[in-house]
Amino acid sequence: MILSEYGLDPDQCQIKSYGSGLINNTWRITNSQDDYILQRINEKVFVHPADIAYNIHTIAGYLNLVYPNYLFTVPVQTRDGKELVFDRAEGFFRLFPFVKNSHTIDVVMNPQQAYEASRQFGMFTKLLSGLSAVELRLTIPDFHNLSLRYSQFEKALENGNEHRIKQSTDAIQFIQDNKSLLEQFERISTNPNFKLRVTHHDTKISNVLFDKDDKGICVIDLDTLMPGFFISDVGDMMRT
Repeated sequence: MILSEYGLDPDQCQIKSYGSGLINNTWRITNSQDDYILQRINEKVFVHPADIAYNIHTIAGYLNLVYPNYLFTVPVQTRDGKELVFDRAEGFFRLFPFVKNSHTIDVVMNPQQAYEASRQFGMFTKLLSGLSAVELRLTIPDFHNLSLRYSQFEKALENGNEHRIKQSTDAIQFIQDNKSLLEQFERISTNPNFKLRVTHHDTKISNVLFDKDDKGICVIDLDTLMPGFFISDVGDMMRT
């Protein structure tokens, strides 16, 4: 039913599970003419899938107008012009064209790969610097809200499993010793001169497509695109 919404005959398609993502279900769809990536959106994580579609559509429109030569992967529209397909039993789906001669990397193996990935994320942010971030919707509210996360951490110390807390003594001490990072985050997040930007929020290397020579092609996995601070993307790259 899902593929037929895109004018594809399921009997003429080869369907294989694809990638190493942990949130959405992903399949590679191949027929005699084209390759696609089909995804089912995890509604436990993304409560309002239409917000994802809205953000991607907004950014695609901006890039097409201002930077038309930049490769930005957008969902294939259904036969009736929709970017999402809803099945009452299975949930929300979207279909992307497969970028030919591309691959992803799960773990950084050398400095050049790290450079290429960070270059792609940096370029992505720079190209979107002219788009007002407030035009985007929050797909995961408070996703990178360090103040909230630290508050949750403190509540866990008060109310959490005592045995697990004892097992985590070193990690807990490390977090407490670096509380100054929280203070710096709060100074930044309340500073009107620190620009709110279109931010990816999930800058691991597997969210960049590479060519056969391991040169970066473009940024993918756009579900967490929303307003944020560039330090989130820099920090997430360093973390991963």
